[in-house]
Amino acid sequence: MHCKRIWEADRRRGVSLVELLVVIFLVAIIASISVPFLGGVIEKRSLDNEVDFISGTISTSRTKAIEKGFPFRLDFDSSKMLFLVYGDRNSNGMKDDGEEVLGPYKLRSGITFGSAASIGPNDTQIPEDGISLVDNRLSFNSIGSSNAGTIYLKKAQRTAAIRIMSATGAVVCWIYDGKWRKK
Repeated sequence: MHCKRIWEADRRRGVSLVELLVVIFLVAIIASISVPFLGGVIEKRSLDNEVDFISGTISTSRTKAIEKGFPFRLDFDSSKMLFLVYGDRNSNGMKDDGEEVLGPYKLRSGITFGSAASIGPNDTQIPEDGISLVDNRLSFNSIGSSNAGTIYLKKAQRTAAIRIMSATGAVVCWIYDGKWRKK
């Protein structure tokens, strides 16, 4: 009798085709349910990452202006979905040969300047091109002050607002998912 149990156990070692198909079917069902949720998470992360990158670049530009003692400027081009940073050593308001340049930085795929919201944080007006800076330029002077404005980024129905405060050069970010909230 003992020998018979060993033989029966050896016979059941593998997995049948039916069992394998059931497992594959269950995995497919779980994957089909989770993919839409995963897409939303990826979309949110992509916009959040872009906001973090631009905010970090703005802070870096402010720091460089203070350390180097001359203006640093960020020029935004909403038609090409990019921005350029440069140290304006001679303070002429233009990027010249020999000046320190960072970028140009192109917005990530699917992200544009603009807004899915009709009104900005604190009931502010949103410009058509998504950039409320004068001449689409942010300029930091040697003490770290800048012009004020907001840069709006959009991906699908989600919007982010990056606001720069003039006196301090501080950056405040908001996210719009049906209503505005600070990031």
